[in-house]
Amino acid sequence: MNALRMSLLLERLLHLVRPSYSPPPALVREDLEARTPLSLEVAYHPAQGRKGLVLIPKDAYFREVEALLRLD
Repeated sequence: MNALRMSLLLERLLHLVRPSYSPPPALVREDLEARTPLSLEVAYHPAQGRKGLVLIPKDAYFREVEALLRLD
């Protein structure tokens, strides 16, 4: 009999408490307006993005990381 009462109580509680599911807030959001114009004076590295190929400028930071990865 206790199992029946417990199951009825749990059933009532499930109907009373309805969890609301919402996505967690994003800590980092993509800024679509932060696109820099392309220049012929800068070298670019093609990379695979979510929507296809993207061009990453080869600036000083890029060259430094590239040298570290090559272990020169």
